[in-house]
Amino acid sequence: MRIGGNFYWGLNIPRLVKKQHNQSVVRINTAAKSHFFANNDSMDSLHWWHDRFDCKTKVDLRIFAEGDGKDFPSIPSLIGELAPAIKILTVNNTVSSIFASLDVLKRFWRFLGWLEQLGLTIPHSVMDIDYKVGQFFKDWLLFEQPVSQNSASATISWVASAINAARRCIEPGQNDIWWPNIPRIKGDLHADIDPDNIRKIGFALRSEMRCYKQAKIEGRKLLSKSIPDPRVSGWVNTKRKKTKEYPFRESEYENLLAQFAYATKDFCDRSIEDESLVFKRFLDSNEWSNPSYRYMAPSCFSDPTPMSRVSWFLPTFEEACINLCLFLQKSGWNSEVAFSMEVENCFIEYPDDNMASIWGYKGRAGKKKIITSSQMKPTWHPYQVLKYQIEVTKPLRDEVRIRLGKLLEKTVRTDEEDALRKRLQKMLKSPWLFYRLTHNGAETGRIGCLEDSISQLSKVLRKVCQKHGVSTEVKDVRKENGVRPLKLSDFRDGYAAYVFAKSGGNFFILQQALKHNNTSSLINYIRQNRHREEALSIAHKILNFTWRDIEKNKVVDPTLLFVAMNIKDIEEEDRRRLFEYRERTRVGMGCGRQGHKPKNIASKISQGKRCSIQRCILCDKGMIFEDSFQGLAERYGEILYIKSTTPVIEFEESDFQDEKANIEIAVDAYWGSRKTEFMIMAEDKLEQCSRGEVYVFDTTA
Repeated sequence: MRIGGNFYWGLNIPRLVKKQHNQSVVRINTAAKSHFFANNDSMDSLHWWHDRFDCKTKVDLRIFAEGDGKDFPSIPSLIGELAPAIKILTVNNTVSSIFASLDVLKRFWRFLGWLEQLGLTIPHSVMDIDYKVGQFFKDWLLFEQPVSQNSASATISWVASAINAARRCIEPGQNDIWWPNIPRIKGDLHADIDPDNIRKIGFALRSEMRCYKQAKIEGRKLLSKSIPDPRVSGWVNTKRKKTKEYPFRESEYENLLAQFAYATKDFCDRSIEDESLVFKRFLDSNEWSNPSYRYMAPSCFSDPTPMSRVSWFLPTFEEACINLCLFLQKSGWNSEVAFSMEVENCFIEYPDDNMASIWGYKGRAGKKKIITSSQMKPTWHPYQVLKYQIEVTKPLRDEVRIRLGKLLEKTVRTDEEDALRKRLQKMLKSPWLFYRLTHNGAETGRIGCLEDSISQLSKVLRKVCQKHGVSTEVKDVRKENGVRPLKLSDFRDGYAAYVFAKSGGNFFILQQALKHNNTSSLINYIRQNRHREEALSIAHKILNFTWRDIEKNKVVDPTLLFVAMNIKDIEEEDRRRLFEYRERTRVGMGCGRQGHKPKNIASKISQGKRCSIQRCILCDKGMIFEDSFQGLAERYGEILYIKSTTPVIEFEESDFQDEKANIEIAVDAYWGSRKTEFMIMAEDKLEQCSRGEVYVFDTTA
């Protein structure tokens, strides 16, 4: 168990001294494991190994049997009956799920301690627990504990499931207990994520990432100068103090900077293999830590430190975090899917279309494949972000491959070596590696993986936002002060809000974008006050427009309603233009009496219906407008095509000849100065008809 932030092993610890988070689930090494089981006793059924996803974890329930002498009672018989049920319920769970389950069980145990302090009898067996205990538990959660209603509902549900499972283990066929239910609040399950603020955060992340990319370019440029090792050849001799205000001569400064780059590259290469090397000690020179050389670092860093020089060649933790945030912002994935990608098999390029498909896996158990598309050229699209991350981490991955090869050569491996093998195999596939500036005894040395440091990612994100003056507060009505700090998961929420808004509130498009199987979890992403306010505003606009239109025109025009809701407010000029547009025919002419068809043009169409023939130049109801020029030119080109494919006598006897003549008369009368332009447009239409690109209306009266 964990006490005071340290790990202690053995059965001689009588009680938990201080309340800690998740102290019942701990990771231990082989030596600790041997010591732990050396003192085997009758309580062995209360602890077991949970091995899932290459992660061996120790689950220890003995604290529930021992208590802490305060508000955590000792009930060994009850936890002894619950232990098999808990093991069954969590057998396929992840480590984080087990953490959450045991936190719920601790909450139930503190409730039992509360009953004991009130002088009430506490149950010592799952068979003694009835609906009365459930009612007390519900009241305690709602009125005695600072938990939300949804959290209280989930707590009661899980505890009831564990108790029912334990009762069935004791007596198969035992009826389940019925505990009072706490209805979940279907309110704002997600915070209000503003897509505009997410966009500003993206700009801040890009600005930071440009610095790191520029540093890599500088590093390659400095190494190309072929400056010898300064620890052998000697540093550039200067007695002048280097400051921003009074720099060295340009050539002198560049040579000195190249020497620093050479030494830094040498240190990076060696420290990847030997993590015991210390930055300053490795150089064995006072020149390295001389304050005069503080600015011998990547030029784009505003406040560099000696360790900033590592960014010339390798990605640091901050750089990898920023790259991951940029990837999540554009892809709409959550971090779990991003961490599931494998560098050797995570994208396919389609150069002809300038597109690439990137995939990961959602749900470690189900392994549902999640695919996103990305353009290949834009710098900040997912493809380029991922490709850059894979390229800069190649030296780290090569070292991981060497270490893994050495382990695989061993025919017999200890538990520690086997756990390290699994860890290295996982890191070898991951693109999200980084170089640790301080290894602090990590088993993988200077090489780290973001998945193992996910708790620190949000801190880096907030630090970047604060540097660029971007708000790191997110509106959340569930919090006491109405706001909470920005989190990594907010990128997916912002992506969902953006897609939902741009799709006009289309649930299907949002479901496809987020790759959800059903809408039950999808609704949580749009259950925000901001969306509700927008929906209420649209509803008000619809009602106001509808009743105003009914009052004035006796009917609601759906086209005008759509324009009013999505584009602009409707004015009388808009109504007039729409009416004129609807009265136009396919040749750009108008009809003097829609619904009244002359028999010589549309003899087979019933009176009162719109004309489908629309050879308006032959009709005495036809109306020519100034903008009918193009429509008549295109129709003239169609008639020329019909003439070229029809026998001469047959064409002369048809009314197509009359239509052609009428068009020529109209052109002479209204557009005499534009005949050349008219014929060019007609010939273009004739060529399209000849190539079969358009359908020619060749029906006669």
